[in-house]
Amino acid sequence: MRGLSTSSRVGATQAEARELCALLARLYRAQMDLSGTTPYLVEHADPGYVKHHVNVFLWYAQHLPGGGKLLDWGCNHGPDACLIRARLPQLDLHGCDFVGESEFRAFRDYSRVQYRLLTDVAALPYEANTFDVVVASGVLEHTAMDMEALKALYRVMKDGGTLIITYLPYRWSWREWRQRRIVKDGFHRRLYGRRETSTLLKHYGFYPLELGYQTFVPNVVDDKLPTRLKRAVAPIRRPVFSHDVLCCVAKKVTAM
Repeated sequence: MRGLSTSSRVGATQAEARELCALLARLYRAQMDLSGTTPYLVEHADPGYVKHHVNVFLWYAQHLPGGGKLLDWGCNHGPDACLIRARLPQLDLHGCDFVGESEFRAFRDYSRVQYRLLTDVAALPYEANTFDVVVASGVLEHTAMDMEALKALYRVMKDGGTLIITYLPYRWSWREWRQRRIVKDGFHRRLYGRRETSTLLKHYGFYPLELGYQTFVPNVVDDKLPTRLKRAVAPIRRPVFSHDVLCCVAKKVTAM
């Protein structure tokens, strides 16, 4: 299993990355014009949040195929679907969640995602072996039963399909500890470590290819790609509790 890639395989220029940031910013403004300003939209529309979201997308975009079917699982307002539509319009894009399709109209209209409303906490309303890729951006930790959710994803994915997980809350995060123990609000009920995430995925048919701290995702928006030296010393320079989330790319396998 490799660590997070920081190579130029991300394949986007600084100008392209900033265009994607501008796209999300426009969509958030349009959505707030439609539905009003909410704390959720304000938080996600923050320029720093948008920049990080784009950088994470460009990190995992190197693993997306040139064609096929992609599921934005638990997409909610669907920022990932919009970024995928902007950069890879040839993909057959699907999305699902428990919110109504008419919610987040600005994002739905742009992504043109084929949306399905979920009615079960574990089952997915798709045929077996349907998707080449599943993107799970800040989803797994919110499912009622993460193990059953992974089993459902395994069923609907094609053999050799790619599972992309981002914004997975890290067990040893200082921020999570502070929110839970001091603030007593805004924390995640379920947290994950690197080793246990790898073990969990393997138990349910997914072999991790890249798994690490999302902190080390290349900053393409600001055109500051970390060098190999920086990548090598980063774990030394930053203690484990300074990282908040993990991200992972895994493959569906039929044998380990």
